[in-house]
Amino acid sequence: VAALRLAAIFLDFVLFPMQDYLTSVWNLEVTHAAGILNITGFLSGVLPIPFLFFTLKCLGNFTTLVISSFAYVVGIGFIFLSTPPILAGATHTCKTYQESCIGPVQKDLFLIGMGGIAIGVAAQSVSIDAVLHEQ
Repeated sequence: VAALRLAAIFLDFVLFPMQDYLTSVWNLEVTHAAGILNITGFLSGVLPIPFLFFTLKCLGNFTTLVISSFAYVVGIGFIFLSTPPILAGATHTCKTYQESCIGPVQKDLFLIGMGGIAIGVAAQSVSIDAVLHEQ
């Protein structure tokens, strides 16, 4: 469980330059990039309420922690796949970090990845302390 806390710290380290990436590579306005990150933060703050309900009524703490870990991994993986060099051959786009190299597939993968991270953060915030207490 301590490794999950370290993974959350790593995720914060990875997501810290995200606004710069969105403004420089995707060529988004600062307000648009901040909006994407703020929506992710909002979802991370609101989703613990339904996750707490499902944890207490249906899933249990350990299952919720497994779901949150899976959502983290999927979210980070999709964000990794959304970078231009990774899927350039499959999507027939260029490999450089430029706006013209970001296609609709990369944008969709990025947004799905951010949603997965929001779900992971929310579910983990509900269950990690309870799992630590149970051990």
